[in-house]
Amino acid sequence: MRLLGFLALLVPMMAWAQSYPTKPVHMVIGFPAGGPADIFGRALAHGMAGDLGQPVVVENIPGVGGVLGPRALEQAHNNRSVDIRHDARPFIVHTGPITTTVLGTAFNINAHEKDLTVTVLKGKVKVDNGTGVFSILKRNEQVMIDLVNRRLKKTQVDAKEEIAWELNLGKGVRPMTIEANPDGSTKRVFVQVSELDGVRVIDFAAKKEVGIIENPKLPNHPDFIEHRLDSPSHGLAVSPDQKTLWITSIPQNAAFAYNLADLKLKGQVDLPTINVAGRKPIGSVANWAAFTPDGKQLYISNAANNSVTAIDAVGMKVNAVIPVGQAPKRVGTVVTQ
Repeated sequence: MRLLGFLALLVPMMAWAQSYPTKPVHMVIGFPAGGPADIFGRALAHGMAGDLGQPVVVENIPGVGGVLGPRALEQAHNNRSVDIRHDARPFIVHTGPITTTVLGTAFNINAHEKDLTVTVLKGKVKVDNGTGVFSILKRNEQVMIDLVNRRLKKTQVDAKEEIAWELNLGKGVRPMTIEANPDGSTKRVFVQVSELDGVRVIDFAAKKEVGIIENPKLPNHPDFIEHRLDSPSHGLAVSPDQKTLWITSIPQNAAFAYNLADLKLKGQVDLPTINVAGRKPIGSVANWAAFTPDGKQLYISNAANNSVTAIDAVGMKVNAVIPVGQAPKRVGTVVTQ
């Protein structure tokens, strides 16, 4: 059914005027390369390229049973950052009933079911609905349009502080951490969300989700409080050398290390347990994680055990379990001289 829905998206595209497309077409397949959907999609892309007179670039975005691909398309449709330079023809963006016309400008459009926001970063844009001009916007101006009642509000903003883009992950967002490029810019963002024992992986430049890491289920994990499953993974850290990602797990009562190069499991460190006579050991409820600046030691707060575990990040072993105050959850490191 997802494949049929995907084809339904393509049919209106093929029926557009012959002047379309004027550049390569991007096709998203929500399943891995080599599978039936991929084979069919690539065959379709080959035929489309001949009919449309433009290359059709196929991108596989697998994951969550084919959900990530359509989600990427939806995100691209609803949130747009546009930068137009040195173009003699008007550039027009259609978002539902609203049309934004630009010449030599940069602006953001954030569209939702009932409202739409246009923010101008530089230059000038005209916003209308086909029957009349809503507003002419200049740099650092924003218009918010109520699509239901056809009301608008124009305000002055600092465009540098406006949201550049957003990504709906569909779940409550928990802790996150960032992997950096060699120049210090953001490469990937790792986000923990409700009900996931692991992380979602976001490609920052592409502005899309590219994968999910799920912590392994250990056969002999200790008991844990069931309501903790609404946030089973609530701590993570990227090593200062940008080579390893550590993720804590409440149900597994462990910290897992993954190679950032391929996101494959590198090893694990078991965390302390709470031992009560007459019952199975209880997990310590692992929370936030923080590295020392040299990356040699990792600290993990144990909320139920009133302690912090100091881990040898290189040797992957526990150096110490440090007693602290009641229910520690957040943890950080500082260097003193």
